[in-house]
Amino acid sequence: DTDGDGLICIKEFILLLHVMSDEDPKEKIKWIFSSYDENNDQLINFAEMKKYVATVCEMMKRKGDGDALALEIMKALDVDKDSRVSQKEAIEACAANPEILALLNLSVNGHFHY
Repeated sequence: DTDGDGLICIKEFILLLHVMSDEDPKEKIKWIFSSYDENNDQLINFAEMKKYVATVCEMMKRKGDGDALALEIMKALDVDKDSRVSQKEAIEACAANPEILALLNLSVNGHFHY
């Protein structure tokens, strides 16, 4: 419920299911781009990153400054420092950064045991 209206929208629900899937992190990044690239320029800007980070933080019940976390992630992913992140930059930076990669590996199977 990232907008605080007391409801989980379909986008928030689908993000939860997708991030919790066993899919390859590279495929998750591609999906994130297709879902959060609101202006369809094939890049994620800071405003789009803030929306994604807010959704993930809400899902994980993580407290703290979402804007600061979004900025930190942008700095880690934005290799060419143009204030936008391409899909290629994101995939390469995530592969090289275990902390960011861990955010993409929230598999249900790693949290729940049957």
